[in-house]
Amino acid sequence: MKWALGFLALLLVPLLLLLVVWFYFTYPSYFHFSYPSYTHHYRLTLEVEAAGEVHSGSGVIAVAWHWREPPDVYRAWSDTVQGQAVAVDLGRRGLLIARLEDEGNFGGVSIQEIAQIVISGAVAETPPAAGVKGYLAAWQLNRATRTALGRLEGRRLALSPSGAMPSLVWLPDPGNPTSAVPVPRADLLPTIVPDAHLRGAWIEITHDPVTTDLFARLPWLAERYQSEKGSGRSDTRGVLKLPAWTLTRRIDP
Repeated sequence: MKWALGFLALLLVPLLLLLVVWFYFTYPSYFHFSYPSYTHHYRLTLEVEAAGEVHSGSGVIAVAWHWREPPDVYRAWSDTVQGQAVAVDLGRRGLLIARLEDEGNFGGVSIQEIAQIVISGAVAETPPAAGVKGYLAAWQLNRATRTALGRLEGRRLALSPSGAMPSLVWLPDPGNPTSAVPVPRADLLPTIVPDAHLRGAWIEITHDPVTTDLFARLPWLAERYQSEKGSGRSDTRGVLKLPAWTLTRRIDP
C-alpha cells in the first residue's frame, strides 16, 4: 500500500509541474481571447498654407482598444491613448496645434474618435458608429476588421474639415500658453491666423514609433504635465484652458 502511494506521489509531481507550465503559457492566450486588446498606430498629418508658403506637421499616436466585460450597448471597448499633439510650425506666425482631445469647450474630435471612424469604415460589413462622436458599441474588432485595417497601412485617409477634424489651437507665441487661441472650425482658420488656411488633414495606419518631440517644442509643457500628474488637477490659466492631457498622454518629459 505504501509502495502504491509513493508511486502515485511520483506521478503527481511531474503532472503538477506540467499543469503549472501549461497554465503559464495558455492563460495569457485565454485572457487575451476573453479580454482582447488591440493597439494601432496612427499618423496624423496637417498641411497649412500661409502667405503662399506650405507648412506641414505630422505625428504618430497609439490608440489601444480594450474589450470590456461585461459589455454594454454604448461602450463595449475602452480606449487608451499614448502620444502627443501634432504641431505645424508656421514660422513667425507661431504654431498650429491639433490636440489629442478638446476639454469640451472649443470643438474638434478626439484622436480615439477619429481612430474609431477609421475602424468603422475599414470593412463594409462593420456597423457604422452612431455619428461622428459615437462609441464602439457591442460589435467586436473581429479578424476581418483587423485584416482590413492592415490593408489600410500606408494609405492616407483624408479627414473632412466639417467632420472628423481634431481640436485646433493657434499658439502665436509657443513659449506662452496663455497666448493660445481656439480654432472652432477648420474653415475659420483664415479669420484667426492671418493669411493662413488649412490645405488638408490626413490619417494613416503605420508601424512607425510614437512621436515624442512636443516637450522640446513647448518649453512650458513639461512643468504643466508634472503639475497635473502630481496634483491630479488641470492647469486652467489663460483665456483658453490648455491642460497637458489634451497635448500629451503617457509620455514623460
